Amino acid sequence: MKHDRTFDTVSAYGSDAWCAATMGKSVEWFRKMRPTLEAIQFPPKDAITGLTIKADVEAWISRRRKLADRAIVETSDTTGGHIHHDRL
Repeated sequence: MKHDRTFDTVSAYGSDAWCAATMGKSVEWFRKMRPTLEAIQFPPKDAITGLTIKADVEAWISRRRKLADRAIVETSDTTGGHIHHDRL
């Protein structure tokens, strides 16, 4: 089997196999579901390369998150500038 160069960190584009792996799915599932995914704004393949822009896939996944990361806020007071985790 030929090495899929889109799995290399230097590649800005991902193959169907990369997209499927990123989603934790099989390539067969991904290819079958791609039209449905694109209907809910999954990024289409680039017309020139025939591949999908990785950053677009990652942004699509991020937008689908239900919960945001918890913000880390440092607070200080006059008792020495300790972080009060109970006040976060």
